[in-house]
Amino acid sequence: SGNNLTRIGQIVETKITDIKSVNAGTTWSDMPGFSVTITPSSASSKILVKAMINFVNRTNHTGARLVRSVGGTVTVPTGWVGDASGSRTQSSLGNIFNLWYDGNDSNAAIPFEMIDDSHNTTSAITYKLQFFCYQNGSYIVYLNRPTSDADGAYTYRAVSSIIAMEILQ
Repeated sequence: SGNNLTRIGQIVETKITDIKSVNAGTTWSDMPGFSVTITPSSASSKILVKAMINFVNRTNHTGARLVRSVGGTVTVPTGWVGDASGSRTQSSLGNIFNLWYDGNDSNAAIPFEMIDDSHNTTSAITYKLQFFCYQNGSYIVYLNRPTSDADGAYTYRAVSSIIAMEILQ
């Protein structure tokens, strides 16, 4: 009868209202506490991952990516970094440059959405955000706080969230 219904099997969310930070360097580093874990009921289901990332970086040329971890093995879901090209770093988000040094109390609020249709597992999957900088040093990325974080009414604290939804067919 051609009944191809799509339905949501489950929804899992992590919401962060406090400040998190990571020192970005020449290896991909996890943003502590910014992950979501979902256990698919079917290896052939799709996982829709949505995130709202409120961040500021004291970092030169930073990139970010959302990765999948199953049993401690970290991979990038198929198609969710840019193409390889010379020495360029493949990432999901970038080039994030000097949000800290712009002289304003600002941060970037970036919505992110990804469909992972290549997980092929019914084991627990953790999706997490990682940052990278082409050089090492004190290149700190903060979640949920502005540039100076001055104590004033013009300074804001934000929220970041990451949601994973299993889509069944």
